[in-house]
Amino acid sequence: MKERLVSYHDSDVHPIQKGKAGKKVQFGMVSQIEEAENGIIVGYQVYKGNPSDKTLMPDAIDNHKKIFGKPPREVSADRGYYTSKLDDDLHGAGVKNVCVPKIGKKSKAREAEENTAKFKELKSYRAGVEARISCLKHSFGFGRSMLRGISGAKTWCGYGFFAHNLRQAARLMVNS
Repeated sequence: MKERLVSYHDSDVHPIQKGKAGKKVQFGMVSQIEEAENGIIVGYQVYKGNPSDKTLMPDAIDNHKKIFGKPPREVSADRGYYTSKLDDDLHGAGVKNVCVPKIGKKSKAREAEENTAKFKELKSYRAGVEARISCLKHSFGFGRSMLRGISGAKTWCGYGFFAHNLRQAARLMVNS
């Protein structure tokens, strides 16, 4: 029963299993954000259902290429995005530095790669993204869309990201 109705309010909402303690199943949609080095959100996607993170990286790279005309120099994502060929695919697409920690047992070569200064720097950047996501949820209404359907969720997220980017740009102008 893939298309069962779980919400009378919004028929595009689906169960999402995240594995969080106390919240095994949530209801909603999955979103992905792309962020530049100064905290400006440069792209986002909202997905119906619960697609695996492993399948979402090509969308992010394609979106970046559409906006900037070239692939990102660096990519940092959590281990949920890891696949055995992801690094090769990203390097083949033109990404210079990749930080996606491997799941499970690591070879000595992989362990050495994950212990490089650049990998650790990008991993720290990824930790900062978690704080940005928390800020988006608490300050910009990203935790729950008040508009119905997938198009409403995309619009709601877009407005939130726009407001966030305005605040971030103002902070950058004041600090420069």
